[in-house]
Amino acid sequence: MLLRVRAFSCNYRDKAFVRSLIGSEFVADVVAAGRDVSSLVVGDRVVSARKVRRIPSSMPDDVAATFSLNAQMAYSMLRRLELRPGSNVMVTSAVSNASLATLAALRAHDVRVYAATSSAPWVDRLRAIGAEDVLVVERNLAGFRDAAHVGEFAAALGGFDYVIDPFFDLHIEKAVEIMNPFGRYITCGLAGQNEFAAASAGVATRAPSANLLLGQMMLKNLTLIGNCIGLSSDLDAAVRDYERGSFRPPLDAVFSGDQAAGFLGRTFNDPDRFGKVAYCYEH
Repeated sequence: MLLRVRAFSCNYRDKAFVRSLIGSEFVADVVAAGRDVSSLVVGDRVVSARKVRRIPSSMPDDVAATFSLNAQMAYSMLRRLELRPGSNVMVTSAVSNASLATLAALRAHDVRVYAATSSAPWVDRLRAIGAEDVLVVERNLAGFRDAAHVGEFAAALGGFDYVIDPFFDLHIEKAVEIMNPFGRYITCGLAGQNEFAAASAGVATRAPSANLLLGQMMLKNLTLIGNCIGLSSDLDAAVRDYERGSFRPPLDAVFSGDQAAGFLGRTFNDPDRFGKVAYCYEH
């Protein structure tokens, strides 16, 4: 099958191995299809999600180019957590793309949602997309692990039944500490993908303690879950909710033409970014 890319975006993992301008996600037109391709035809507009998937005409290119990976991952995590109505849910690194998509997806669930972030300017926007309250922490590992106000925040709410964490090497120790018995923790990645990312995130000084984690797991009967991307059905559910208007992860900015440098800078380096960034080709 031959595709003509219309727009694309990059994800956190791309930062570790950027090899070209094509990132993890794209939207494209099918311009040719072999005889073994039965689910798509020439003219279909598709996104990447392990395999390509047709998308509805109601989804514009900039949204489609930033949609699939984080939507699929968010819906996968919420499906696997089996959320109970009325529970307390903590979303860490709330301004990360994975967490923003998860916050948007959580709006359809009858739970109390809280967020933790080191990006204080975005507290109001996090509340606007569904966080009942926001915990501001310092931008380093110790800021979450050692700060007394994290535990105080959790205690005032009665603890957390679920923690959704995109970077386990930043938060997992404190996360299991603030969780209630029989709680469920899920993670979809780590901050220290390489030595440079680890140093930047502040995780190079000490790895999470296995003894502490296993001890808390046993004492509290916790469930720890690792999650990578998700199933095709998770993306299908996200697309259906987008068409209904109930799932709208934030889109930060759109670049085109000779703005490739600005696109990469905004995607990976701009602390003011809030949501995914798309680059659209001019056709």
